[in-house]
Amino acid sequence: MYQLKDRLDRSKVEPIAEVAATFLKSRIVLPYLAAIIPVPPSNTNRPFQPVQELATRIGQKINLPVLLDYLVKVKPTEALKGIEDSVSRKQQLQGAFKVQDLSLAGKYVLVFDDLFRSGETLKAITEVLYAQGKVARVYVLTITKTRTRR
Repeated sequence: MYQLKDRLDRSKVEPIAEVAATFLKSRIVLPYLAAIIPVPPSNTNRPFQPVQELATRIGQKINLPVLLDYLVKVKPTEALKGIEDSVSRKQQLQGAFKVQDLSLAGKYVLVFDDLFRSGETLKAITEVLYAQGKVARVYVLTITKTRTRR
């Protein structure tokens, strides 16, 4: 992920997507999923968005639509990796996301992100998908977990 996200090495999309697709193909829930929803980017200044590119490639490999504009970020947030305090992290994310429509109401969805740290972003998004999008169930897939400081 470091090579893809920080070094902008697009050649890493395919091998990462292959591992993720292989994993998802082994999950019993796969046939019930309606779509993949990538987490909206915090840094919009990149020449490409790694999470969206990975989600798109994974979706192609498992024949599942990827909805790039279903979940949108409606307020800017700081990069959470620099915020240690959990209360501050929650405050950053409060009201940050919204869904565009009810097209996934009653359906199972997969939220996709590249990185898991505290789970606050995924929790905030899951709450929005249930409350605003009326989805039936949310599953989550991340590629990596950050190291914690000791």
